[in-house]
Amino acid sequence: MPTRYTLLGDVRILADDRVVAVTQPRVRDLLVALLADVNTALSVDTLVHRVWGDDLPRNPRASLQTQMHRLRALMGGDELVRLPGGYAIQADPESVDLHRFRRLVAEGRERGSAVPLTEALGLWTGEVLGSAETPWAIGLRAALDEERRAAQRSLAVPRQLPAAPLSFVGRNDELRRLDPIASGATIAAIAGTGGVGKTWLALRWAHDNAAGFPCGQLYANLRGFDPAGAPVAPAAVLRSFLHALGVPPQDIPRDEEARSALYRDLVADRKLLVVLDNARDAAQVAPLLPGGAGSVLITSRHDLAGLTADRVFVDYLDDDGSRRLLAHHVGAHRLEAEPADTAALLRYCAGLPLALSIVATRAAQYPAFPLAALSAELTDGLDALDDPSANLSAVLAGSYHALTPAAARSFRLLGLVIGPDLSLAAATALTGDADPLAELERVHLVEEHRPGRYRMHDLVARYAREIAEPDDAATARLLDHYLSTDQLEAEFDNIVAAGDFAAAHGWHDHAWRLANVLWYYRYTRGHSSDWVPSLERALAAARRTGDVLAEAATVKNLGVALFWNSRFDEAIRCFEQALEVYAAVDDQPLMAATLNNLGAACARLGQDAESLAYYERAVACADLQPEFVAWALGNMSVVLAGQGRVAEAEAHCLRALELIREARSDDIEGHVFGNLAIVLRASGRLDEALDNHRHALDLLRAAGDRAGECETLNEIGETLAVMGDPAAVEAFRQALALAEVMANPHEIARARRQLEC
Repeated sequence: MPTRYTLLGDVRILADDRVVAVTQPRVRDLLVALLADVNTALSVDTLVHRVWGDDLPRNPRASLQTQMHRLRALMGGDELVRLPGGYAIQADPESVDLHRFRRLVAEGRERGSAVPLTEALGLWTGEVLGSAETPWAIGLRAALDEERRAAQRSLAVPRQLPAAPLSFVGRNDELRRLDPIASGATIAAIAGTGGVGKTWLALRWAHDNAAGFPCGQLYANLRGFDPAGAPVAPAAVLRSFLHALGVPPQDIPRDEEARSALYRDLVADRKLLVVLDNARDAAQVAPLLPGGAGSVLITSRHDLAGLTADRVFVDYLDDDGSRRLLAHHVGAHRLEAEPADTAALLRYCAGLPLALSIVATRAAQYPAFPLAALSAELTDGLDALDDPSANLSAVLAGSYHALTPAAARSFRLLGLVIGPDLSLAAATALTGDADPLAELERVHLVEEHRPGRYRMHDLVARYAREIAEPDDAATARLLDHYLSTDQLEAEFDNIVAAGDFAAAHGWHDHAWRLANVLWYYRYTRGHSSDWVPSLERALAAARRTGDVLAEAATVKNLGVALFWNSRFDEAIRCFEQALEVYAAVDDQPLMAATLNNLGAACARLGQDAESLAYYERAVACADLQPEFVAWALGNMSVVLAGQGRVAEAEAHCLRALELIREARSDDIEGHVFGNLAIVLRASGRLDEALDNHRHALDLLRAAGDRAGECETLNEIGETLAVMGDPAAVEAFRQALALAEVMANPHEIARARRQLEC
């Protein structure tokens, strides 16, 4: 295959199916100088002028000879020759893209045909002459650019792209993922929810890469989700495209299929870009695909999986991108001057570019108004984000009205969602049918953010709430689901939210039950945030039911939350209230549990006698399950050891271990082994104590009891400290780190006190 040369882009030598890179600037400049006048002898003076301009080397002729030698070695053939009058590259002009371009342009103009002109423009692959920057090369580049523009004027080259977005931030990864489109003959889709910035991304990329499509750019807004009207028919888009491609109106076929065929014929050999914005589905897009050398960039709320595998999913902007977009409109100084209100605006928009742009435009229109005024407006609902040029409610309504009836019903019911997300099981409970979730996900109204778990953007959820109708049956099904679930780790935030919702909206029975579902999980896992206020709301709800047992259960668990927060006197009052009710109905297990709680609270206050009395009453309760007795005996042993009654304390621990092995509870067994370790430490058997501490730690970690783990780490530290082992410091540090994560004030104080010694 003969050697070919490219100048209408990067300067390259293509020989034997391989690309020879011309990396040395002077060699490249010399090659350009010779190829511009291929087969013509150029004098030494002419070549020196073209390669160096006024920036001459000390010995121009010798330097030219050096570059000639390097170029000849690079080319590897005998094309570079010395002729009378100078040097030349002898080659077929068709092997040099510049000369082929000129020949095709002349042919196209002579024949009045678009085909040679299209082929000529298709030879341009980038910046002409690559990075050559000599004065002569700059002049040639300007002349060639004018030649290209003249060729384009000889051909109908559509330039239909709307203006590039002025306020575009981030999306660098997404832009890079679109770059393969520039190679031609590619279909790519940008998918995402309404208002997330799909059109902006498409237009930004299209404008940045317009030079790579010398035959032009076609654009159509297909209005696939326009609530004000039907999607644009493909036939109407084809008529617009054909007109832009130079087809006279009278020559445009009436039939859509014929239009599509003519369109494909016209663009088959043209390297152009077709941007199909806001497509409804693949059926709307299919007649508009050009085939051949053209590339297509589609935006849609559907993922169009059946149309192309090259899809870019656009997510919400992160905090940094959101702030930068807002600052672009209103100025960074204004955001810095009102940080709290800026944060409120960013939280409200939650990374949705359309919402951010509307808010930013509103703020820019009234530069003298504080951002606080706009922040206050946003509490009025989505209407606050209606703007003459961009209406968020309309954007979301477009997606909603395009849904099937079943998916539309599910979307409305999702407006009743309580909590930050929804499991598949919860969605089934709420809607009665989880199948429509797939359709909602395809149009990006919901997102499966973790396997089997779904959520909506805050503003999408707000729109769903605005169009949702009250449905007590659906709400009851969702609340019942959270009452019965055993997935406390995954559903914790949702159960808390459901309990607070129930307390605020008159679902009193659900309110107290939901709060109590979590009490032991909260205690062992250390989820103490908002624990006391949540139980206070639940207690108010329980009292409204008139059920004294509901009130007793809730007030007892409120006591546990107060105990966790080192509010021991208040905890004791709660436990006493609960005990009074349980004693009245003679509920022995609940009496024992509450007496055990009273014993622990008194122990924390240093009231040993009262503590032992409560523990003894707990053990004495009739019809007691083994774990209740074991728990009370283990706790009692710690108080006894503190009084020096170590033999009695050890006996209680050993009896507790016998009982708990019958119950097979790693959690309680871990606590009892921890109690035994404390007793052994008090008796001076430090090595045995440490072994039991570590065994307790293993059991508690296996049970997921982080509160017990934290307490045990502090106890290990105290035992190591008595032994004079410097490893005690690390144990206290681990305890402190865990206690701070759980916001456990008692264990934080213990660890800090020891570390400060």
